[in-house]
Amino acid sequence: MTWAADFYRYGSAASATRLALRDMSQTPQVVERLRQKGFLDDVKEYTVAINAVGRAGAWNQAVSLLRTLLQKGLQPNEITFGALTNCVPSWATGLLLVDELVRRGLLSAVHVTALIRVCAGSLEWARSLSLYQASLDHRVRPDAQLSGALIASLGRSEKWAEALSVLQDSIGSSSTIAFNATISACEKGNQWAQAVAVLDTMTAVKVRADTISFSSTISACEKCWQWERALTLLCQLQRCRLFPDTIACSAAISACEKNGRWQQALAILGAMLEEGPHADLIIFSAAISACEKGRRWQEALLLLREALRRFRPEITPYNAVISACATEGRWQLAVQLFSEALHLSVDVLTGSSVIAACAQASEWEPALQLLNQLQQQSVELNIKVYNAAVAAASGQPFVALQIVEEIDVARLIPDILTYTPAAEAIANVGSLHLETL
Repeated sequence: MTWAADFYRYGSAASATRLALRDMSQTPQVVERLRQKGFLDDVKEYTVAINAVGRAGAWNQAVSLLRTLLQKGLQPNEITFGALTNCVPSWATGLLLVDELVRRGLLSAVHVTALIRVCAGSLEWARSLSLYQASLDHRVRPDAQLSGALIASLGRSEKWAEALSVLQDSIGSSSTIAFNATISACEKGNQWAQAVAVLDTMTAVKVRADTISFSSTISACEKCWQWERALTLLCQLQRCRLFPDTIACSAAISACEKNGRWQQALAILGAMLEEGPHADLIIFSAAISACEKGRRWQEALLLLREALRRFRPEITPYNAVISACATEGRWQLAVQLFSEALHLSVDVLTGSSVIAACAQASEWEPALQLLNQLQQQSVELNIKVYNAAVAAASGQPFVALQIVEEIDVARLIPDILTYTPAAEAIANVGSLHLETL
């Protein structure tokens, strides 16, 4: 069906333009044909056309339509300019549009909200504040969408103090979205106490907190090592008859992991496996890491086996379990896990942990073999790995000195942890020499 048939069938240019929105790639061409044929007659039809080409990303065509409208002696209204603000390509262009809106006395909260979102996309938080202040100066009454957009813009730039100030100024009209944006700003700024205070304020002013409100606050607590508060909030979320999402549970487990609270981490993971939400590999890895820090190698190993049953294997959980086994002197198990993980592109963390476990058990042969495997895998080794290998071979002087030579070849700088076992090896060489005299 051609554009002309569309027009006659649907009775107006506005209707034909709306039909064109079904195929956004054709919208600019359809609108241009309507304009050339003179089918755009009134402000309403021009407004629909401007909105259509704007949604298709054709800013220059939208401006051209506005000029044509003005040349016809028609007066654009608030909705016409609203269609323009929704497709402004940059904050600089948006500021020019604000000047025109002010001149015509048409500036509204809808326009300012759209322009602030443009600034937010460019991280122009100062421009967002300027637009907000300009709207207040021209007696624009901020609504929930406007304050929410401004707070979101500030949050993306980690301006939590400014976000709090805007929320306090507009608290009577603020929505859940605005409160959530403020909590998110506090979370990004590592201000857990402020995030909790904002969540508490929602209850005080009778704004309903949702799962996002709690998840962001729990994340703020996790970032600041506040595991007890994170668990309290997780329980509070459920008392509010909300269903915890993956973000909330993951943040709570991570908070426990940072503080070595393996029992609590396993309890949350267990609840997720029974009731939801879905526990992914990242969550399993955090729980495994909690067990590692709690020196619970057996629990860590069980979790790894369960994770491998459910997900495609990755090196991160292997590293945590190897470290747990190494810490508890389970060097043979650490070596076995290292062998399993070889196909996963083992990293320097994997190697240093398992070689250190061999060093603690004075098992120099597996340590040397592991060092060779890491080199064959083209892993970029650091001095920590070589130090562990030297320590493992401290009772084998010639082997230890050979490793020290490899450190020099690798152009690494030895430290005290290199020289101490190396000195022992040299002393052993001297003893052997004396025995042969």
